[in-house]
Amino acid sequence: MLQKLIKEATQDMHSSLEGLMHVEEIMNGVLSYRQYKRMLVINYLVATEYEPQLIVFIDPITATRLQLHQRIKLDALLKDLIEAEINPADLKKEAGFIIDSKNALGCLYVLEGATLGGNIIVKKLKDNKYLAPYNLHFHYYQVYGEQLISYWKQFCEVINEQPEQSYQKIIDGANNMFAVFIELCRQMDPSPLSDICDPGQ
Repeated sequence: MLQKLIKEATQDMHSSLEGLMHVEEIMNGVLSYRQYKRMLVINYLVATEYEPQLIVFIDPITATRLQLHQRIKLDALLKDLIEAEINPADLKKEAGFIIDSKNALGCLYVLEGATLGGNIIVKKLKDNKYLAPYNLHFHYYQVYGEQLISYWKQFCEVINEQPEQSYQKIIDGANNMFAVFIELCRQMDPSPLSDICDPGQ
């Protein structure tokens, strides 16, 4: 199944990204407010750059099956940015690779996988004593609500139905999407959020 092949092909990059996106701090309940803001900015920059491209390049029939417009997360991220007192106008979009009709599903695989992981992350964020004073609602990390599992299953069905000759392009799309996340993380480490986040947070 293509889903399994993508997972295997992106395993190293996935592990690297987890380290750069503070997964250990999240799971241990020690994520700081500043680190949370950094994560929001990275996810926002990716969403604002690539979600519009996905709408263009995923074919209409597949988009309808996936309810693609219901999977757009930019509005949820904007709500979280406002809660965290980050002005989207202060953030610069970073151009990366270009999505096309052949690699778009690989890109979406990474974004959907991140949303699936959000189900676990949001529980940890809600229990985090360092974030509690800010009365955050974590719109992005629970954007699908009760539809999370059904959306993931539907996406996996679509991925696994793709013709074998398309596999490599889709896998390349997933690797490129991981690379975009990793590059953004490295650009923000040390974080350039000094004008956005209060010192010490």
